[in-house]
Amino acid sequence: LSSHLIDEVSNLIERVLVIDRGQIIMDAATDDVRNQATAIVGDAATVDAFVAGREVLHRESLGRVASVTIAGALSADERSRLTAAGLDIGPVSLQQLIVRTTQHADETDAAASDTRTTTKGGQR
Repeated sequence: LSSHLIDEVSNLIERVLVIDRGQIIMDAATDDVRNQATAIVGDAATVDAFVAGREVLHRESLGRVASVTIAGALSADERSRLTAAGLDIGPVSLQQLIVRTTQHADETDAAASDTRTTTKGGQR
């Protein structure tokens, strides 16, 4: 199934299996997958302070506003703190989650390949 069609059929999908470059990166019931990420939007400094140390799947910013998708669900206490800080919390669509998860995997792979070993004389 192409990623641009996922939202159109998401209510029919019972299980999600995502294969990226021959590797299974997601295999779970659709309801479980829907709770694997959370979107947080608001003042960039406040958002950044909250997501520090968490796995960020996607980040966009415009001026002083940031929209961040983090891996994992939030506790009731975390939701209360974010709401009190004036941040918006929202679900991530199945399509967004799959696209952002595969993009995150690509970025992680790219970062790993950039850590090449330098040989004697400074050549790679």
